[in-house]
Amino acid sequence: MENVLVTPPQTLDIATLRNQAHLIPDTSRQRLHPETVTLFDALLAQTEIKDSVFDIHSHAFTYKNIPKNFIKYPSWIPHKLFLQFSKLISKDFGKTLNIDTPSKIIEQLIQRYSLGSGDTLKNIVVCVLTMDMQRSIDGSIEERYEDQLKGLSEIVKNSRFVVGQADHVCRRDLIPFLAIDPHNPDVLLTFLTAFGNIDNGIEGLEAGIFQGIKLYPSLGYVPHHPMLMDLYAICEEKRIPITTHCGGNRTHPSVEKIIVSYRAILENGQEEDRTQSFILKANDGKRFTRYFNRPEHWQKILRRYPKLVLNLAHLGDNDEWDNYRSKDTDTKTKSSVQQTLNILLEFENAYADFSYAFYSKENINAIFATIQANPALKKKIMFGSDYYMCQVEKGNIEDFYNDVRSVFSADTELCDNFFVKNAVRFLMG
Repeated sequence: MENVLVTPPQTLDIATLRNQAHLIPDTSRQRLHPETVTLFDALLAQTEIKDSVFDIHSHAFTYKNIPKNFIKYPSWIPHKLFLQFSKLISKDFGKTLNIDTPSKIIEQLIQRYSLGSGDTLKNIVVCVLTMDMQRSIDGSIEERYEDQLKGLSEIVKNSRFVVGQADHVCRRDLIPFLAIDPHNPDVLLTFLTAFGNIDNGIEGLEAGIFQGIKLYPSLGYVPHHPMLMDLYAICEEKRIPITTHCGGNRTHPSVEKIIVSYRAILENGQEEDRTQSFILKANDGKRFTRYFNRPEHWQKILRRYPKLVLNLAHLGDNDEWDNYRSKDTDTKTKSSVQQTLNILLEFENAYADFSYAFYSKENINAIFATIQANPALKKKIMFGSDYYMCQVEKGNIEDFYNDVRSVFSADTELCDNFFVKNAVRFLMG
């Protein structure tokens, strides 16, 4: 039988979502904890900020949230990297590294920043992006997506705000983002529960914990999926920020065929919902993920929803940075890095995080030079670690953090924006 991925009917229809959207607070200020708002306002007013960092892109999911067959299908991943990742997400290796629970992962990340900064950091704000892979990838999971969300909610409620010893107190804030996958039949109900505090929602999930949504299109959907387009209207109105995976070409569904739903915006301005079939051939993962991750998809969306607050995560992968640094003008222009930069400059509320891409010193220097050549980008690009995924390929986040600091410190305004203020603006909408 043909293995097909198709968008299922939602348990909560879009009409009900629209009718209940009034339950969602209108601004981020109303959704964030009051102490967090106070901190954010204070940081926006400061200059030469050296005691604070915002990690806008991190993860705390464990082997329990990853389908059993995930490490079996990606034969196109380089063998060495595949082995590293296989170990990292395994139960035994997770325990060895002390990252077998979300709380341990988060604690380890906080400790790494404290060590890397020489215990000078007073504020560490971490955006934790959840993952929902159980519909697109074969294999059972130990912990359902809903339970992942509930567990993270408990961690957030129990961890604010101050940690450390008497001689060095470090305040930390955790800002979770809700993973949205159109293949999840309960995703609209989950969204409304997380942001609107509705009755008869997802049991154990309460509003006021999650502050944004995370999209991962290479799981087999395009950003202009009809359900997502309807959701963008609410996110735009309520100023709910969105982070979308937009770089790195290593993950795709483990199916033979995908029926992709999308909303076409016609030349006369009308919209029409359509479908298209994709056949996923063996060893064809990169071509597939490059299409679904294309930054250009977002241009039509941002023109339709110009006030949407969007973070195009990763700002390319190693191959795309090679293309961007190419002396061949055509190669550079077609790179996803260049396409992302074009979007940042065109749309007021578009941002990008530099997670994962900055593990190469060549990339650090290249993005610094690019920003210096176009100062408008100073208010567009954010720091993110992609922890713990960064440990798979490179490791030692402390060195990477300090490498970026050392290069960017030549421009104080850029440092303030990159490590703190741009993330505040993104999160505050």
